[in-house]
Amino acid sequence: MKQIGKSAFVLIAILSLVVFITGFFGLSSTYGDITTDIINGVRLVPRGNGFENEVALYLKLDSESDAELDYSVVKEVCEKRLALSSAVEYEVFPDVENKGLCIVIPYDINMSNNLNLLGRILVTDGHFELREGNETNEDGAPTGITENIVLTNRHIKSVSPMAYNNSSQGNIYYLEFDLTSEGRKIIQQKAESMINEADEDSTPYLSAWIDGEMHDYYSASQLLDAKKLTAFSNSSSGYSAEDVSTLSISISSGRLGVPLRVNKIIIDSNSGFAGDNSFLLISASFDLALLLVGAALIYRYRYIGVCGFISLLGCLGLMFIVLTSFYGNPATMQLTTASVGAFLIILTSGVLVIIRDGESVRENLGRGLALNKALGTGYGKNLSPTVIAYCSMFASGLLISDLFKRSGGWSTAVINWVFPSFSADKYMVLGQFGTLLWVGAVFSVIMMVLMNRLMIRSLISYSFANKSFILRGPANEKL
Repeated sequence: MKQIGKSAFVLIAILSLVVFITGFFGLSSTYGDITTDIINGVRLVPRGNGFENEVALYLKLDSESDAELDYSVVKEVCEKRLALSSAVEYEVFPDVENKGLCIVIPYDINMSNNLNLLGRILVTDGHFELREGNETNEDGAPTGITENIVLTNRHIKSVSPMAYNNSSQGNIYYLEFDLTSEGRKIIQQKAESMINEADEDSTPYLSAWIDGEMHDYYSASQLLDAKKLTAFSNSSSGYSAEDVSTLSISISSGRLGVPLRVNKIIIDSNSGFAGDNSFLLISASFDLALLLVGAALIYRYRYIGVCGFISLLGCLGLMFIVLTSFYGNPATMQLTTASVGAFLIILTSGVLVIIRDGESVRENLGRGLALNKALGTGYGKNLSPTVIAYCSMFASGLLISDLFKRSGGWSTAVINWVFPSFSADKYMVLGQFGTLLWVGAVFSVIMMVLMNRLMIRSLISYSFANKSFILRGPANEKL
């Protein structure tokens, strides 16, 4: 193995340690009682079941309603709404006694600030209609021609909350409806028909209704080539940010169909295997495991262990940066048991790579090969199997991340074509597991294969490290 400049080891080691420490702990500044996060740490990432206290929301039928609760239908709608909202993980159970449902979610920092909003999302009916005309009676209900319905929820592909800034009014929030191909065809045909039948001096209109209330209206000519609809609130104050979030999620997930209300909310302070200290226990266990692994590798393989362990820390640090989004929105990904599983796979595979390289080098030294030759042969022997293993991990992670993507990926679309009822919403945490797995595989190739070899080549350029016995271990140890 050829030697390279001495500074390479120092530079790579420092960068790897800085990346790991920064990625895990983050960086913040404190002024008085105000703490500003500059770089996100793992503590800011929303956490799933077992890492946080849990909150149970009990939903029940409105007492004045004679409707019958179809549990399976309402459960499916609620699960879609939870998947589109800020819930990391969720469980939906029947609450037979109260004719409703019980929803259990982790009570993380993000959820504690949005619990009321989530309650609104879960109980809003989300009934969308596009109607002819824009006539209403004294109670605000559709009358006359406006009783004719043109489009419903099934013609809506998705609804997005939108905003633009007005210099005099600030942010103006509105809804954007993405129509299905059938919906676009129906609305265009209806608009043409209304224009053709209208008197020359009159303007035909269509109106958007949500939960029995008119929100906006349009001239038929506006909808001749419409692929999307926009709706502004008919309230003088317009939509609020909470309004557009609630309506976009409730309509996108399908109509609830029954009047529900939040009956009670119970926050369980003793949930998780260690209560309030669950996350602290996991963090401490992870740090301790890393220290023990590092100590064992360094004791067994000396400088090979040092270089390998530093590379492993750099790899994990880069994964932490992906998990925390660095200085972006830390809620983009979540810390769940699936996420932890991805880190454990990368950690285990990295340790196995170090052990395999170390054992190969020790074997070569035991056969009497010179240090440089033993290192070159030992590392070279394992290069192809290591790269192939990480490529397989990359492909598997990429497939899993696409299959269980929150919004659905190519593979999900293929499966839906064969099995229309397939949904990845409930298992979306596996999508993030797949993402961390494939990025971990990429970082492993960079750190565990490339940087690791560069460090050992740089380290042996130091006179104190260029001794074969240093890599052998104790003199009386059997090789």
